[in-house]
Amino acid sequence: MRFATIIFGIFVFAALVNGITMGNCSDGTPYGQCSTASPGKYCTGTAGNLRLEWYVEHCPCPSSYATSGGMCVAKTGCAYGSPACDSDETCVNNTCVAKTGCTYNNPSCSSNETCVNNTCVAKTGCTYNNPSCSSNETCTNNECVLKEGCTYGNPSCSSAYNCVNNQCVLKGSTQQPSNGEENITTGAAEGGTNSTGVIEGLNGIVASIKKTCCCCPSVLLIFFVIGAGFVRG
Repeated sequence: MRFATIIFGIFVFAALVNGITMGNCSDGTPYGQCSTASPGKYCTGTAGNLRLEWYVEHCPCPSSYATSGGMCVAKTGCAYGSPACDSDETCVNNTCVAKTGCTYNNPSCSSNETCVNNTCVAKTGCTYNNPSCSSNETCTNNECVLKEGCTYGNPSCSSAYNCVNNQCVLKGSTQQPSNGEENITTGAAEGGTNSTGVIEGLNGIVASIKKTCCCCPSVLLIFFVIGAGFVRG
């Protein structure tokens, strides 16, 4: 029994020494071992003539390889990284499939939307009708701004004015006040033959004559006489 053990030890020692003295194959695999660079191959041969040979029975193919005809053949498809999928693809059943969602433009968002967390979301602001402006507002730089003019209360008219066609017009007048002066009023329209209405009307006419005919004192005098007679009557 002791003799058999000694013989086995000598055999193992001889194998180790032989491996050390034989050297390595071309890919660096030591003699008598399986190659890691070339799955399924085994380093064999004689001193000075080592070579890699297929030996799948002793060097099984890794999981990313298939055994075919006594050789290891790399499996193809994205599941094995041969080829690998692009960043905008995912591997499904060993096939590269385009990822879905707006991040990957599958589908893309419309011009009124923005991509948030791979989902198309409506942009906010009146430009995108989210929300829309009211009838009293206009959309400026994507913000609702109150329209200008008395129709929209921006600004509102004072108590002496009416809002006509979005402009403040003096009550009893058909024209908008100009340069801070009241327009000519028609006394007959407001008070018939009321003397106050007539005088106000004449005053307006006189003011107009002053602007156009500064050197017509006689004309002014006639109007004052007529006005005085009207009041007395």
